[in-house]
This record gives sequence, C-alpha cells and structure tokens, in this order.
Amino acid sequence: MRYLALIFAIMLIISGCGTNEEKQESNSGVEEFVPIAVDIVIHPSPIEVNKEVTFEATVTQGNEKVDDASDVEFEVWKDDEENHEKIKAENQGDGIYSIKKSFANIGTYHVIAHVQARDLHTMPQRDFDVVDLTATQTETDTEIEHQHAAEGDHHHGSDLLIHFMSDEEMKVDEESKLQTHITYKGAPLQGAKVRFEVWPDGQEKHEFIDAVEAKNGEYSAVKTFTEKGLYNVKVHVEKKDTDIHDHKEEKVTIQ
Repeated sequence: MRYLALIFAIMLIISGCGTNEEKQESNSGVEEFVPIAVDIVIHPSPIEVNKEVTFEATVTQGNEKVDDASDVEFEVWKDDEENHEKIKAENQGDGIYSIKKSFANIGTYHVIAHVQARDLHTMPQRDFDVVDLTATQTETDTEIEHQHAAEGDHHHGSDLLIHFMSDEEMKVDEESKLQTHITYKGAPLQGAKVRFEVWPDGQEKHEFIDAVEAKNGEYSAVKTFTEKGLYNVKVHVEKKDTDIHDHKEEKVTIQ
C-alpha cells in the first residue's frame, strides 16, 4: 500500500509540473500589441515663402524603426482652404519617409502624415507657419494675425480628419473598393454612420452607398462602375452622440 501511495504522489507532482509548463508556454506565446508611432519633422526652420523645405515622417514600432511601411503620404493644405495636396513620400531608410515642397504664400498650414504599415494605420497632424523674412517681422506677424482672426472657430473641422482611399487602378465593370480612415481628436472614430456619395462629374444623378466599419475608424464599401470617366466621391460622416456631421469630397478616375 505504501508503495502504491508513493507512486500516486509522484504522478501528482509530475502532472502539476506539466501543467505549470503548459501555462508558461501559453503565456509566453501571447504577442503584445505594439502600435506604430510617427514623428513629423520639417526643416529648415523657420519655413520661408518660396523656399524648398523637407517634410520627414519617422516611423517606429516600439524601439524598432519601420523600414517596410506599405504607404506613406503627406497631405498639406493652407488653413481655411478646401484644396488639399497629397504627395507620396520616398523611403529614405532608417524609418524615415520624406518629401520636398515650397510654399508661394505666407500663412498657417496643416500637414497630415498618412502611414500604413504592418496592417496598422495612423495619421498624425502638425500645424506650421510660412513666413516672409524679407518683409519686416511686424508686417508678417500682422498678416498672420489677420488670417487667424478671419478663420473664426474651426476647432471641430481640425479635430475631425477624413482620409479617403481607393484602389490605385479602378476599372469599369469591376468591383472597386472605397475606403476611408476617420479620426476625431487624434483617436479612431468608432461607431459613426459613414456613407459614400458617388456621381459622374458633370451629372446630377447621385448614388449613396453605406459603408461598413471593418476596423476601428476604418470604413469601406464596394462599388462597380459601369462607365469610364471622372467621378466625384463625397464621404459623409455622422455620429449621433456627438455634434459630428461633416463631409469631404474627392475625385476618382475609372479606366
């Protein structure tokens, strides 16, 4: 009997050790989610009118520099203007993606770095001023102050960022993906009602397509275009528990 009891005790100890090892292996197998981070740098500074400057987006994930971003694009526009310029960035290595640009007018501008990397998307924004150092500093400051005063209260518009994306090649009679990333106050906007309004350029018939939220802040829909040509796409965003009700218009070409 003592012999059987001893064997039973040994089996219990071995079983317990195996369970602990399995738990340790299971816990060690869980990968911790690490978001990507983007730092926007503009140089030289100050940014002078009609002089070329460099925009850099340094992309990291934890302590690792991200050299394999699938898409990096800078969106630049002058404050209180609807015309947004989008420029594809070049991979400079060491996690740095950059463009070069000059500005013909002084004033306050905004830039968003749209970064798609490792199945993650982020779109940080930075504001900056373009100045004319050949004029007196007083004249420059006065003009910028006047522009700020004329802008009024646009906090809601700057807090809500709508980034429209579509397939690079959109062909007639084939399914095309319409997609938008939306952030509000720097965070993905979840649970919003998003619709794509689509119509051929120069025509009055408009089609509304409801978008589905595939990921947090990422909304998409599919459409088959039956005719070639230039189309307008307007992204409508609403959220009931806030005062968000905005839109952004883009153009796409169907080949």
